[in-house]
Amino acid sequence: MTRPARTRSGTRPAYSLIELVSALAITSVLVVGLGSAVTVASLSMPQDGDPLIEAINAADALSVLADDLRYATEFAETQALRVRCTVPDRDADGSPEDIRYEWSGTPGEPLLRQNGSGGWQTVIERVESLAFSYETTGVQSTETQVTESTSAELLFASHTGWAGVTAEPGLLTVGQQDQAAEYFVIDRVAFPANTTSVQVTRVRLLMSKGVDPGTVSVGIHKPAVPGEGAPAPASVGSLTTLSSSSLPASKGWVDFVLPSDVVISARESELVIVASGVGGTTANWSYNYNRKGPADSTVGLFSSSSGNTWSPNAGKQDQYDLPFYAYGTYTISSSSDVDVTTHYLHTVGITLQTDPGGVVSTTGVEIYSNPQVTP
Repeated sequence: MTRPARTRSGTRPAYSLIELVSALAITSVLVVGLGSAVTVASLSMPQDGDPLIEAINAADALSVLADDLRYATEFAETQALRVRCTVPDRDADGSPEDIRYEWSGTPGEPLLRQNGSGGWQTVIERVESLAFSYETTGVQSTETQVTESTSAELLFASHTGWAGVTAEPGLLTVGQQDQAAEYFVIDRVAFPANTTSVQVTRVRLLMSKGVDPGTVSVGIHKPAVPGEGAPAPASVGSLTTLSSSSLPASKGWVDFVLPSDVVISARESELVIVASGVGGTTANWSYNYNRKGPADSTVGLFSSSSGNTWSPNAGKQDQYDLPFYAYGTYTISSSSDVDVTTHYLHTVGITLQTDPGGVVSTTGVEIYSNPQVTP
């Protein structure tokens, strides 16, 4: 009698060889398919230099550029290849931002951006063409314009001798203690009514070198008392100084060019030339003397106390004069009404091409603040 075969309950039968071979074949097909899918997907992803990537980057850069322009409150430069604007504070330092964009104009070169004094940053790697354009609104108005003009150098006053009176010449020493001065009235030129200022530009004095080395300084003063010869202590503007070695050994005309701040009003006509020295007796200023010297608009004076007191007294001042020429200029102003046009910026156009032969994009950016610009 044959007994039935025993089996263990709950035990799964093993795979056959045919089943294993079939499963491996199916798995191989799936792996190959997945690999191909991954390869195709990776090839479809944008790569560096891909026109799509460049277009996306350019769009992002244009967005930043548009925001900078849109909120700008001032435009310092409005050129076809560059723009410079001021935007409100963005980094909490209390100061507005100075933003610049610039392209060289060479196809393939980048568009650059600079914030303040920082370095230039590339915002678009490659630009084939770029142009900024500016749309403005003009507002007409009438303004009063003031223009100033300055005359040529003119002779203001001079003394070289007395008419009908023979002068006895002499020399006044000029040094640290000894000073010499000549009072004069501007009487060789009449200033126009619209004169705004008068400048004494130069004096020419009949001088010679002193016995001591050093310097000689010349300045213009107002009289301490109008109508009298003695100078006020303070000079009008700055002094001019020459080395005593530059003076002639025997008397000759010496030019002292005065600084530009020797300026008076057109109403002031009385002035005094004062000469002093440093280093001993550094110069001699020639003088004319006659007891019958005429009463005129020039008076010669001298001091041996560094300008604290002056001689001669008022009754004898007409007896002395120091030869000189005084020159200067005057400035006049005139006004006129002119029609002017003020331009306010409302739109910045941006024309951009990043790919050779590609699409040229055009964008108009509205400027919210409408700042004034120079076209």
